[in-house]
Amino acid sequence: NEKINDQLASLERTIARQRARIASLKDGDASTAFFHRQCSFRRQKNRIFRLSANGLLLTDHNEMAEDA
Repeated sequence: NEKINDQLASLERTIARQRARIASLKDGDASTAFFHRQCSFRRQKNRIFRLSANGLLLTDHNEMAEDA
């Protein structure tokens, strides 16, 4: 489970870097703070805080990983 969590965290960092890179290449580096906020918002939006599985409401990341 810890290995999976580390891989997921690494993948999230890679995706955030790629999004920021694409955005900065399109519009230049003048709006770096804007793109950082945009990536941060998207990462927060895509995060799973609760998961309902087998009639239980899971909030712990490790429990969600086990039951997913």
